[in-house]
Amino acid sequence: MVQGRSVDVETAHGRVQFNYFISTPQDTFAQEIDPQLPTLLFLHPAWLASSSWHFQFNDPSLRRFNLVSLDMLSHGKTKGDVPEVYGQVEMAHDVAAFMEAVKLPACIIFGLSLGTIIGLQLALSHPEKVSGLFLVSPLGTEEAEYIQAGRREIWNTWREMFVGSDIEEETTIHCMSGGIQLAFNGLACNMVRTLVRIALADSIQRWGPGNFDAKLKTTVNIFTDRKSYDPQTLAQLSSTPLALLHCSEDIAFPREYMEVFTSQLGAAGVGFDVHEIPGAPHFGSITHSQLINPSLARFVANHWNGPELPGVEANSEFKSPFEEAMRKVGWKDEKDDSGEESDDNSSFLVSS
Repeated sequence: MVQGRSVDVETAHGRVQFNYFISTPQDTFAQEIDPQLPTLLFLHPAWLASSSWHFQFNDPSLRRFNLVSLDMLSHGKTKGDVPEVYGQVEMAHDVAAFMEAVKLPACIIFGLSLGTIIGLQLALSHPEKVSGLFLVSPLGTEEAEYIQAGRREIWNTWREMFVGSDIEEETTIHCMSGGIQLAFNGLACNMVRTLVRIALADSIQRWGPGNFDAKLKTTVNIFTDRKSYDPQTLAQLSSTPLALLHCSEDIAFPREYMEVFTSQLGAAGVGFDVHEIPGAPHFGSITHSQLINPSLARFVANHWNGPELPGVEANSEFKSPFEEAMRKVGWKDEKDDSGEESDDNSSFLVSS
């Protein structure tokens, strides 16, 4: 539903056609980056895809840089078969292959949830590709069993949607509600509804009967099969700038969860900065971009060794490459988005 540019990439497990977006200060739909500017590569969470980054790609403080996002395999408009073995190592290799294909330099990685898993692994497996890690809701260690059980329940409910000749709206709402609760604490504001509609339309086409296993691997097993890194492995991050942002209202991953990871990093001699995002749920960069984006802009500037960066022009406005598709499914400007919770979970189904 949100179609960008595409590039065919020969990965270790076969050909993948990645859907991706590049925005520069001059061009929302750029073909290539500006080599005189730092480059940010955005790695999205599970279930959603590149449209997750709308509030970053339209932010004047960030559009001073090259902004790049891709839909990872089994998400968005990226096309390719999910191999038999497909975990964080394989996903990181795919991202590195994509970066080679579109000729990206070492990037600052902005990861959200699943994207933090892939960003960390990319920095370990391909350190030459990473100039910094800016991780929101970082998943650095194993999840609690009740979170894993919740992910499996969402997957099982998804399969139930396809029982019979028609997709049952009641089952769809139940399935979506589980993901929305984990990601957004049940918040059903206009932006959340918009992203869910886009994701649902893509997902029904991608993860239907015959492709349930792909969804299992890329939205469940990628989380549940993981183990903590050993100190020797984490020590490889000692020269990588690292910022960890914890969302204070993350019901699945409280502060104590991240502190386990920060203790592991400290024991391995890895330096890092920690930021608390007040009021934010797990997918906080979507709901609280106004708090996160300034920290990201500072992080980029602090770790840039190239030419002097342009300033933020007064009253400048930018569109994101996702805006047109978002409006087609009902999105309104953020000033119209109250962010209030709603019990009305209907209207997620839209025609693709």
